[in-house]
Amino acid sequence: MGIFSISYDLYQASEYRAFYDHLEAHDHCWAMDGQCLVRTEQDATELRRTLMQLIDNHDVLFVCRLGDDWSGVGTQCGGWLDRQRRGG
Repeated sequence: MGIFSISYDLYQASEYRAFYDHLEAHDHCWAMDGQCLVRTEQDATELRRTLMQLIDNHDVLFVCRLGDDWSGVGTQCGGWLDRQRRGG
């Protein structure tokens, strides 16, 4: 199981309810507009392929696995990441 950062630019965001529903189906944290962290058993390629089916081919999507070396300010994700590290 890994934690992935999913960054995106959706050009008609109001039409992407299935995309957001898929992200929210995972243990997740909204880092900021256009970025969600999710915990999943999929790898980055599998996750990207799944999400690409839910967005337009002109949209932008970037998926990468997070490691233990991260830093942030002004988000709720620090506490969420700490809980994930402890297995919560």
